[in-house]
Amino acid sequence: MVPVVRCPDHSSDGIIHVESDRDDREFPRQSSRMIQLEASMVRKKAARRSRSAAGKAARRFPDAVVAAIDAAKILGLRAGDKHRFIGVWVVVIEKRVFVRSWSVKPDGWFHGFRQDPCGAINITGVELAARAVLTRSDRLKDAIDRAYLEKYDTKGSLRYARDLCSEKSRETTTEFVPR
Repeated sequence: MVPVVRCPDHSSDGIIHVESDRDDREFPRQSSRMIQLEASMVRKKAARRSRSAAGKAARRFPDAVVAAIDAAKILGLRAGDKHRFIGVWVVVIEKRVFVRSWSVKPDGWFHGFRQDPCGAINITGVELAARAVLTRSDRLKDAIDRAYLEKYDTKGSLRYARDLCSEKSRETTTEFVPR
């Protein structure tokens, strides 16, 4: 049964006394200072969220770079700084750069980035420092599947695009962000 509140009595001890059918309960009255502190904490938490959102935006490539990557069929990747650049198929989803490994070889680029996520990408002859981040989101992976099939839709490429949508390749979905 819900307590029945009768005209609360604000006593000198700062406690609101509430009468109930079950038992007597006491609830501390919040001072205006406490309310101000709670409001301040809410504002600070919102500010942290907006700063972290801004930080995420800062960890993306500039729009011009993303547009160039989206227009290109092949992106150059280099794991670390000792390897050579290799070409991989690339797609852009939500202004984010994604690639997948087709062959998933133990000595391939995917495992190189798993050992050391820092490397570089090369687009139209411009080398940019990048970091590889493994993607776990099924929503993004589904969107990337569709993007591969739309972008690489010629008769010769469609077979490989379908392979890039296989479960083995989906598990290698990697996003590249600036470092």
